[in-house]
Parts: sequence; C-alpha cells; structure tokens
Amino acid sequence: TARLDDMVRRKLYVMIRTGVMDDPPKGGAAIDFAGANAFVQAVAEQSMVLLKNDNNQLPLSAASLSRIAVIGGHADAAVLTGGGSGNTRDPVTGAFAGCGGLTFGTSTGCSWWTNPWLKLNTPIVAAIRALAPSAQVSFAGNSDQQTPFRAYTQQEIDQAAALAARSDVAIVVVAQPAGEDFGDLQSLSLANPSNQDALVDAVAHANPRTIVVVESGNPVLMPWKHRVAAIVEAWYPGEGGGNAIANVLFGKVNPSGKLPVTFPVRDQDTPTWGQSGAFEPDPVYAEKLNMGYRWYDAKNITPMFEFGYGLSYTHFSYSGLSVKHRPDGAIDVSFTVRNDGRMAGAEVPQVYLGVPYRDEPPRRLVGWEKIGLNPGEARHVRITVTPRMQSVWDTSRNGWRYVPGGTVYVGASSRDIRLQGS
Repeated sequence: TARLDDMVRRKLYVMIRTGVMDDPPKGGAAIDFAGANAFVQAVAEQSMVLLKNDNNQLPLSAASLSRIAVIGGHADAAVLTGGGSGNTRDPVTGAFAGCGGLTFGTSTGCSWWTNPWLKLNTPIVAAIRALAPSAQVSFAGNSDQQTPFRAYTQQEIDQAAALAARSDVAIVVVAQPAGEDFGDLQSLSLANPSNQDALVDAVAHANPRTIVVVESGNPVLMPWKHRVAAIVEAWYPGEGGGNAIANVLFGKVNPSGKLPVTFPVRDQDTPTWGQSGAFEPDPVYAEKLNMGYRWYDAKNITPMFEFGYGLSYTHFSYSGLSVKHRPDGAIDVSFTVRNDGRMAGAEVPQVYLGVPYRDEPPRRLVGWEKIGLNPGEARHVRITVTPRMQSVWDTSRNGWRYVPGGTVYVGASSRDIRLQGS
C-alpha cells in the first residue's frame, strides 16, 4: 500500500506542478486542426536536414522547371510515418472509409492495424504541383494499390529512369519504415522495399539532377551518395510532411536541422556490429562512454555524415572565441556567428568540451543554440558550461568529480570545428 501511495503521490505532484489541478481540461470545445497542422508542419520544416547540395542544386526554382519527376516512396499518395499506436489522424475520427480511396493488399479501411505507416494529409506530388503550377509534375514508382512495401519490379525501375531522363529534375523518395514490434534491423541498408538503392542508381544514371528525400527514423546507408546531386533527410515528417518537404525543396524554408545521430559509411563501422563481420543477433554494448558520435571520434572512424551535421542554403562564419572561467566553476563560452550568404537562415552553433581525464572520449557536447540571421547579420552567442558538464563519474567515491583544464571546441558539427580554446 505504501508503494502504491508513493506512485499516486508522484502522479499528483506532476499534475499540481503543471497546473492540471488548478485548471483542468474542459471538454466540448472545438479542436483547432488547422492550427495543429500548421504547428506540426513548422516542426517538420525546422527538423529536416540538408545532407548534400552539390553545385547548389537546391533550392529548386519553379520558374526554370518545365518537367519534374517525383519517384518512389508513395509520394503520390502520402508521406511515411513510424508505425504503431502513436499514429494520429486528421481529423481524428477513428478511421477513414477505404483509407481515402487507397487499398493495401487485401485490407481496406485505414485503421491503425491495416495501415499504420502512411499519412494522407498532402502528398509530396500535390505539394510540389502547388509550388510549381506551370511545370508538369509526374510520378513513377510503386503503385499504392498494391502491398505498401513490396519490391519494385524491373519494369517500374525502368519506367522511373525513363521519366527521369526526360525531366529537368528527378526527386526520388526512399523510405525506411520502422515501429513497435517491428524487430531489429539486420542492417542500416534501405529495406521495405529492399531494392530502393537500385531505384536511386537507375534514376541518377538517367538524370544528373537527382535529389533524394529520405524518410526514416534512423541512419541509413547511401551507396549512391556520390551519384546524386542533393540529399534531404526528412525523417517521419507527420501530418504536414508533404508541404514541409516541398517548402524545403523550393526554398520557401531554408533547412536548418542538424543530425541528432551519426550516419556511418557502412554497417561494420557501428560499435555493435559482430566481430565476424555480420549482424550480431545478440549484440554486446561494450563501447562504454564512447556512445554515438563519441565512438567514431575515439576510434578515428570517418562517418558519412557526423552528429550535428546539417547544411543550409546560406553560409555562416564563426569568429571571436572567448573562454572565461567563473568563480562558481562554470565556463562562459562566447563567440560571433555571421550569416555571410545571401539568404536568411538559422544556424545551430555547438560547443564541445575535451575533458582531460583517463578513458574520456575526445569531445563531449556541452551546449548549443539555434539562431536565425538575415544576410550580413551577426549575432554574439554565449553558452554557459556548468561544472557538472565538466565532470566525470568517479567510481571510487560513487560521485561526480570536477575536472578543470578542458579544451573548448565550437563548431557547426562534431567534426566541423571552427574555433578552439583552453
């Protein structure tokens, strides 16, 4: 009984702390779906990461495009979401009769179980047509009247390549569905369907202006990286995903997302890949403190795209690093970021710390800030590194040990270090 009371007390504490007890939710009000959609679209736009942009292929100019090919990934009907009970509908009516006219295999309807993967708000094709009304926007790839993630047929791949060859630009959407009860991925290679790499290769061979949009919840391998002009990581973009992707592609939104995970070049570069050179069904997590980006830094492994990485349609310069120690042990790190490009954008400067202590990784992230800048505008940024962020866990005394004398690194990513000081 005492344990149950403690559990209930904790719940009540949070409800009181957040004001639920003083101002409880009231039923009967209209739900602002338009406001909610605007919010989730803005979140998607701010989260997308521009991974590659050779020769400034992006943003696209609607005025200069007559024929646009959109290929794969169900881009004619929906955007991908992670499956499971976290899935939502707009409006939330429980189900769509016939799933908005789509059928998947032998199942109909749009319940959580029959089709937990796709959002039907605004397909990417429709969103692109809205931004490029004078262009002919055509789709090729898998048909949405079939099993959602079956492999592409050779005929579909050939049709996609032919469409790309006669188009000014080709946008290929690739997807990596994942969700609860989905099982561990055997590899970071694209799956469901497993021959998406072949689709990208065929399209890139047919059109040098190939842009790949990745819808995934995790890093994916990109054997075609050097053969395409641009890559956008869109994640699972949610209800407003189609419009968000189109806005980023056409420069209505300047991408400002940064990678929260490292994209390795190959499976074997990850810390849990089996010693035999194959997928380990029972992986041993033995990297200790070298989790995530720290593993690649400690092992001197070059990633495909590092933690914190993300390009922009403009360019930012860093200068004027100042590192000051405070009496309370904290460090004030200040510097200037300038937008020296020709387009307004947002940058996420990151502060890393090298702690001089045995077995510590080369650098740890200790702070960051997202700032929006107009062309030519500069902003003075100050980030405080607390004593806790300068500490290590001392097992001999079962507590934190403050370690002075670290090296401060400021950069646009964990590998793109622009400033350094002691």
